[in-house]
Amino acid sequence: MFGKIHLENLAELSSALTALIDLVLKKHRPKGLEPGSVVVLVQARGRKNLHGWFEPRRWEHRAGYENLHEITVAAEGLSDRGPAGAAATTLHELVHLLCFLRAIKDTSRQGRYHNADFKSESEKLGLMVHWEEKRGYADTSLGAALAAEIAATGLLPPRLFKLQRITRPAAAANSRRSWRCGCRNTWKRYWTVVTTGKRELSAKCLACGEAFVPVKPDSGS
Repeated sequence: MFGKIHLENLAELSSALTALIDLVLKKHRPKGLEPGSVVVLVQARGRKNLHGWFEPRRWEHRAGYENLHEITVAAEGLSDRGPAGAAATTLHELVHLLCFLRAIKDTSRQGRYHNADFKSESEKLGLMVHWEEKRGYADTSLGAALAAEIAATGLLPPRLFKLQRITRPAAAANSRRSWRCGCRNTWKRYWTVVTTGKRELSAKCLACGEAFVPVKPDSGS
């Protein structure tokens, strides 16, 4: 039951963020995007070091309706960033989607630097943007009026943000270990060395029949 409750919360959060997009689209009526045309997902960021991202025309309907667009909000950091952070990320990606559909170049440097066009489109939706040297206007947050409007709807209650995905540190480069067998060549070096991320290795060399043993980092062998 515990797991079921939290999974239902995640599904409700995705629906709430989708409803948030529809709310903004109905109010501002931006050209090129209609309410009901964007799906929001909450899932792991994988190898992306991002709070969110968008993919145009990612979903299709079997009845032949126009394809839907997708916005993803990373599950990592949900509780830390809270409703305001999740809303800001969702609308940040909505701006990117709008710019894409209108052929507005809003970023450079492989999408890292957000330019003045991104700033302008963000402010139209009620977002605040903050400039920094390396990323331009990438740092976005809810403007006061927009934050109050979202709070008044009750779309994003705090109970939906009690769960977040754990961020695990990347494995260190030196976490891999080398193992040697008993074979030797004319230079008195070991013929066979196996390198693996496993802390234990139960294997024997097919040539000499001896078990592999750890190689000491400073042994040079």
